[in-house]
Amino acid sequence: MKSDFVNDIKNVSQYTTIEKHGEGSMGIAYKLTDVDGNGIIKKAYKDMVKEDYRYERRHRSFKNEVKIMKELSGEKHFPQLLYHDIKKYEIYMTNCGEKISEENAPENWKDQLRDILKILKKHKIAHNSTAINNTCVKDDVMYFIDFASSGDYRPKKRNMTKKIIKEAKDIYDAYDSKKTREIPKRRRRRKEREREQLNLKK
Repeated sequence: MKSDFVNDIKNVSQYTTIEKHGEGSMGIAYKLTDVDGNGIIKKAYKDMVKEDYRYERRHRSFKNEVKIMKELSGEKHFPQLLYHDIKKYEIYMTNCGEKISEENAPENWKDQLRDILKILKKHKIAHNSTAINNTCVKDDVMYFIDFASSGDYRPKKRNMTKKIIKEAKDIYDAYDSKKTREIPKRRRRRKEREREQLNLKK
């Protein structure tokens, strides 16, 4: 399902930064929006000066992340690459929502996780840094983000990926706890309150 990606700044020139979205060890994510309110994400790598001892490693990570995002173009459950600037070390991509939590975890998260792993295996990609911080949800769809540390799906890395997935699964399983099973009820109550507010306005 790989698409023909064209790296054109026109893809993102209509967007302006509105706020910081998050920060990791390598980069800072910013939310951008256009005049119609459509949003995307810009990831800017940090401390990218050649004098910095981390420069070479982060330079390779940037190129690796762009390469893998191109490979996953058109695939569901992954951010879609819009534009990248190697001089500024910036990557523009679609917005994948918010970090997964008890409030937004999809009811079918296990099925979605299996689909994600099948796609990664099909493209021979080992994510290598799968964690709660790198799993997002938007409109009940799960996304894996941040491919700076990803690599080929070789036996050693496959085992590493299995270990990481198991650790993530242990955390995800918490969403099936009694506390989490109350989430649909809370959602229904929230929708009922919204309907009541609408009726009051009429």
